[in-house]
Amino acid sequence: MDEQAHNTMQAGGRIMKLDPADHPKALEQLAMNGRASDRHQIHRFMQFAKRQAAGPVECWAYRTVDDGLDHVVLLLPRAGRTGMCFVARPDRRGKVEQLAAVIRAATTKLPPERWVMLQALLETTDDLQQAALEQAGFSKLATLDYMQRVIGRSEAAPAPLANVQVMPWHESRRALFVQVLDASYEQTLDCPALRGIRQTDDVLTGHMASGQFDPALWLLVCMRDEPVAVLLLTEVPEQECVELVYLGVGVKYRQRGIARHLLQHAFHLTAARDRRLLTLAVDETNEPAMQLYRHAGFRRFARRLAMALVVQPTTGDK
Repeated sequence: MDEQAHNTMQAGGRIMKLDPADHPKALEQLAMNGRASDRHQIHRFMQFAKRQAAGPVECWAYRTVDDGLDHVVLLLPRAGRTGMCFVARPDRRGKVEQLAAVIRAATTKLPPERWVMLQALLETTDDLQQAALEQAGFSKLATLDYMQRVIGRSEAAPAPLANVQVMPWHESRRALFVQVLDASYEQTLDCPALRGIRQTDDVLTGHMASGQFDPALWLLVCMRDEPVAVLLLTEVPEQECVELVYLGVGVKYRQRGIARHLLQHAFHLTAARDRRLLTLAVDETNEPAMQLYRHAGFRRFARRLAMALVVQPTTGDK
């Protein structure tokens, strides 16, 4: 922030971490995000924040001299030492640097033992939010296509593949799931900038906390007793759908029809739970995955810009 903008903010109020009593007011601003919102929409956002949090949320804002809140920033911790960053939309470009100052204040001294990375999801046209996050140290990860497929009531399970076993999640297989995740990240085209930021076991923990975990919806594929692929699904009851959280195939076993085979499993499992939609998000530059999903009947319904900040350990602090 330049000196003039900094002095303007300090003359009218101060940047601060909000007490929990102020959180409802702050969350209301985030739910509205520069647009008129009804009470139902605000309530849904507040319920989402409570449901997704893996610990105490942090709200930061610029408190004006008349006790108003501006430039609201919410940090929502999630499982796997990651979190989401939500920021209020600036109403004009002149406020971008002010919002960036609040984001920096909120993220500068996060403990890395609890936070490894923060992510933010924006509308692709939200250039003011993007500019504020970039000024605060966030970088672009990917533009995500959100896709969905209508599921029929009689989606059949796929025919078995030769020499292939498909097994559901069990804690005793955790190391095998981690092994496949690691193998699937090699030469990945899906958000490649994420590789290596977190330990794979943290990534697995984060996936497990997405939606409503059901071990029967997590599948491990082994070929001649070697783990080669995983399919991770979760139910999202409030949206009455199943989400495909992750589908990964080890680099040595691609182009063998395993991904298509697992998609058919996903269709069957979704239908068995009487859900009519299967959804997913995919990096739009990952053309092989995009072709796979389009060929399987998925259609895009939204796009989001994903940004991330890697939390750096602080030095010299007590």
